[in-house]
Parts: sequence; structure tokens; C-alpha cells
Amino acid sequence: MAANSSPFGAAEKTHATKDDVEHGSDIDSLQRGDLLSLEHTDPVLNAKMHLVNNAIDEIGMTTYQWRLFVLNGFGYAVDSLILLIQSIIAGQAALEFQPSFSRGLTIAVYVGMLVGALFWGLSADIIGRRIAFNTSLVICSVFAIVAGSSPNWIVLGLFVCLSAFGAGGSLVLDTAVFLEFLPSKDQWLLTLMAAWWGLQACGVTGAWDRRGSVASAHAKKRFSLREVWVHLKGLFATKRMGLSTSLIWFSWLLIGLAYPLYNVFLPSYLATRGASFGQLSQSITWRNYAITNLCSIPGPILAGLMCKSRWFWGRRGTMVIGALVTMAFFFAYTQVRNNAQNLGFNCAISFCLNIYYGTLYAYTPEVLPSAHRGTGNGIAIGLNRVMGILSAVIATVSNTSTPVPIYTCAALYIVMAAVAAAFPFEPMGNRSS
Repeated sequence: MAANSSPFGAAEKTHATKDDVEHGSDIDSLQRGDLLSLEHTDPVLNAKMHLVNNAIDEIGMTTYQWRLFVLNGFGYAVDSLILLIQSIIAGQAALEFQPSFSRGLTIAVYVGMLVGALFWGLSADIIGRRIAFNTSLVICSVFAIVAGSSPNWIVLGLFVCLSAFGAGGSLVLDTAVFLEFLPSKDQWLLTLMAAWWGLQACGVTGAWDRRGSVASAHAKKRFSLREVWVHLKGLFATKRMGLSTSLIWFSWLLIGLAYPLYNVFLPSYLATRGASFGQLSQSITWRNYAITNLCSIPGPILAGLMCKSRWFWGRRGTMVIGALVTMAFFFAYTQVRNNAQNLGFNCAISFCLNIYYGTLYAYTPEVLPSAHRGTGNGIAIGLNRVMGILSAVIATVSNTSTPVPIYTCAALYIVMAAVAAAFPFEPMGNRSS
């Protein structure tokens, strides 16, 4: 939940009553629009969220939000680190254990993240964000430590999967939890928070209010299939919300294939393509790997500045630009002629790719309705993990020593740019609801 000026005009202002003003609501915040206010089918829930948003806007950015920025940023780093550690150890672990399928760890980590995203995303809307967030991090940390003592390939895969199960839940909730405490003018920090990905390389309101009971946020029985159905249906409450949810999920499917097809198999690209220009030592390969990952840090920082500027058409324009520039560098990468170009293009791709990815991570919870945000975010990231599993199969069949996976990634980013341009909601100038 978080605010800014409304593109919907005077119709939005009817939600602010004389009562709100008399009880201390800031006049400027009352003139700001809630992004999904015209899409809500539950006026009581909308009125409650409007009151909370006004209070958060009036309080402004405090040390509490900055602490959340760091805490939830660590959650981002955990997700990225689990993936990168898996890709780093997979080769050496395969040499030690001699498995029949060397891509098994990649599938294990994505299966864990898929199940984690769906389980924690759905349960967060039922048991609450804080319990789900804390529990998922504990599970991730415990099994990541235990995985280091695995005696064989199957046990290693199991513990990697279980640690990814926790990390998958953390990632779903990082943006959702942070967003709901952010003043509207600072929502751009959601995009900036994605900079934590690269770092792995180195209101109190009253309990009572004059407004009634919320009708649509839960089923009569909280722990039931009916409850899950209520949250799923809430994501498609209107045609625009249904279109928005569908396009978001489709975007996560696309990036779910394109991102791991490049990033998870980056050591392979660096080694095989580098080898064609002369033998690279293990030291140089991993040095290049570290440099490439460090170059991902400035991407979300630039995206954070772009997404709050009307020059770049807000969040949607930032994603379009990020996807198209990434696509251009992918096509260029197929033409590298020496090791310096190999490293340079990888750094450029890592930087530009995270402009799109970081903005998509922030955009998703911003445009999902608050009562169903965990469910929508969880399914989005779950779909992402499904494609991550497929990427291991595709990388094996298409051979990462050839340009085929790179051409595939480039084509996917063209589609991502078109989908981003078609998103029906623009959070810039509005606050999430």
C-alpha cells in the first residue's frame, strides 16, 4: 500500500470524506489516487485501504522503512545466491558424485522455488505476511547449511530443493511486505531494491473503525479451498484487472525461461565461448563470472530512477526500454570475436537485463490488489520457476556451446517488450491498493 497524483481525476476524490480530514489526514494525500480504486468490487475494503494509505503517506519515510529495505533486500540476495551457488557447485559436485543427469541440481532448485512460490504466496494471504516471510527464511537458511554436508548427489539435490523452497517464499514476500509500508512518493524504491541481487556476489492504525466489515477478502472458512478460490477470483474481479493479471503472469513465464537460460548457464557460456578464442583458466572464468554479476547492481539503480520519470513512460516504459536494449546486446553477443568482447557483452547484458527484471519484480505487487497480492505474486513467480525447470532441459538439448540459447533469449525479450507496452496500469503517480 503506498500514493501520488491520480490520472483518474475528480472521481477518485470522492473516497476522501470530511471525516478523514477532521481526523488528521493530509490534504495532499487525499488528492492522490489509489491505483485500483475504480476496479474494486468491495467499497468497504477500498475505504479501509484508502485510510491506511493516507496514514502511511502522512507519516512519510522513516528509519523503519529503511530497515525493511535492508531486510527485504537480503531476501532478494538470498534468492539470487541460492541460484548462483547451485550453478557454481553443480559442475564440481557432478565430478565428485558422477550422476547420470548432470543438470539435476538446476531442476532441484527450480522445483523447490516453484513449490515455495506457490505455497508461501497462497498461504501468506491466509496466515499473514510476517509469519510466512520469517518461516520461509528460516527454512532456507537451515537447509542451505545442511546441504554443505551432503554425502551424495541425491541428498544434495534434496537439500538444495528444500532450501530453494524457503527462498522461493521469501522472494514472493520481499516486495509485497515492503510495498505495504511504503509512502506513495517512495514506491520507486521497490525497483531499486533489485540492486540487492548483485550484492550476493561480493503506521500504526486504530484497531477499530465508523466503516463496517470487509466482504470479499476471505471465505467463511480461512483454511479451505474456498479461501484459495476467493483470492484467485479477486485477481480477475474486473476485465482490466483480469487483463493485467494475465499479462503479468505471461511476462513471468517469458522471463522465467530467458533469465535462467542465460544467467544459470553463464559459466558455461564464459568457458565455452572463451575457449574458442584461446584456453581460459578456471581462475579467469570465475573472475569474469564475478565481474559480470557485479555489473548487475547498477541496472536496478538506473531502473529505479527511470521508472519515476515521465520521460521514460514510468514503469512500463522502463521495462520496454530494458527489454529492447537487452535484446540488442543478446544478438550482438553471438558475434563476439575475442575474450575481451566476450566479457564486455556479458557485462552489458547483465546490466540491461536487470533494468527489465528489477522493474517487473517491483511492478507486479504494485498493480495486484492488496487482499490477493500474495496469491498473485506467488503464482507469477511459480510460473517463472516452471520455465526455469524447462530451461535446464532446453539448455541440454540445444547445447550451451552454440549460439542457439542466446538467439532464443533475444527473441523472448522482443515479446517481453511488447507485453510490457500492453500493461493496462501504470503505478507512477498513483499508490497501490
